[in-house]
Amino acid sequence: MSVKKKSPAKKTAPAPRAGKAPAWIGKLRCPACGHGTLTALPRRKGDFGAWGVPGVRCGKCRQAYPVVEGGILQMIPQGDLSRYAYWEQLHSAVDPGATIEAYRRSFGQRQAFVESYYCLPRISRRLGWTYRDSVELGCGWGVYSMSLARAGMVKEVWLLDISLSAMRGTGKVYQAFGIKPFLIQGEIHSLPFKDGAFDVSLSGGLYEHFVGEEQQALVKENCRISKRVLCQVPEGSTAYWIYRRLVTWKFGKWPFGFEVPLTRRRLRELYEAGGAKVLAWDFHNLASAVLFHQARKHAWLQALSWRPGALYLVRHDAVLAAETGR
Repeated sequence: MSVKKKSPAKKTAPAPRAGKAPAWIGKLRCPACGHGTLTALPRRKGDFGAWGVPGVRCGKCRQAYPVVEGGILQMIPQGDLSRYAYWEQLHSAVDPGATIEAYRRSFGQRQAFVESYYCLPRISRRLGWTYRDSVELGCGWGVYSMSLARAGMVKEVWLLDISLSAMRGTGKVYQAFGIKPFLIQGEIHSLPFKDGAFDVSLSGGLYEHFVGEEQQALVKENCRISKRVLCQVPEGSTAYWIYRRLVTWKFGKWPFGFEVPLTRRRLRELYEAGGAKVLAWDFHNLASAVLFHQARKHAWLQALSWRPGALYLVRHDAVLAAETGR
C-alpha cells in the first residue's frame, strides 16, 4: 500500500510592513473637517521637498492634499479665495534671484547690526527664547523666518502662504541658503495645524489686512497652533503715515493692498481675546531702516547698531512677543 506524501504547505508571504509615519505629520490636521489623523500617500519617485511623500489624506473625510511642483503641500479648504488674487499677482512679479541677492547682502552683515533692523531675533534674544520649530503665517518671501534661522534661533522652519508664486519663489530662496523648509499653501483663517503644534508662530505685515471680528478670529487661530507668538505689524504712528503718503505719491498708489495699521492697545486686546499673554514689546523704525539699507553700500555704517530710545518717535511697526499657555 503506497502512502501518499503530503505536499509541503505553501508559505504565505509576509504582509508588507507599513512605512513609518513621518514625524511632521503629527503637526497637521485637515483644514476641511478639522480631523487630526492624516496619513501620508504612498511614496513614489519624485522631488517632494521636505515632505518626501506626494501628499497626505484625511482619515475622516478622505480629502487628499497633494505636494505640487516646488515641494509645496497644498492644504486649501474649499471656498471662494478670490480676494487673495491680488497677492498672487504681486508675488508672481517678484524675481527670486533678486531676492536671493538682497538677502545675501542683508544677512551677510554684522549680526548685531542685522538685529538693529530685524526685530524678531532681537526680542527673542531679550527673552532668552530659541525654537525647535517655527511657522510663519502669510510668509510671502519668508524674511522673518530667515532672520531667525540666520541668527541660529530656530532649527526647523515651516512657511505658509495662500500665494503659490510666493511659496515657489521662497523655496528657491531658502535653497540658496542651504535651508529646506516645509512649504504649505494654506489659508490663514483655517490653518491645517493641531493645537500647540509649534514652539512659535510668527507673522509680519499680516493682521493689518483684516478688520473687526475677522481680525480677532485670525489672531485667535494664530494663538491656537503655538506655544509662543511673535508679531510685527504696521503701527498707526506719525512716521507710518508720512512714509505711506510718500510711497503712495511715488508709485501712484499704496502697493501693499488694503491695510489699516494697528495700535499697541488694539494688539494687546486681540492677543488677550485669543488667550495669550503679551510679555514684551519692541518697534521697527524708519531711521534704523535707512541705515540698514545704506550699509549695503557703506560697510562702516554697520558699527551703528545702537538704538537710542528717541528712535521710538520714528517708529513704523509694533513688535510683540506673547505666550499662549499651550
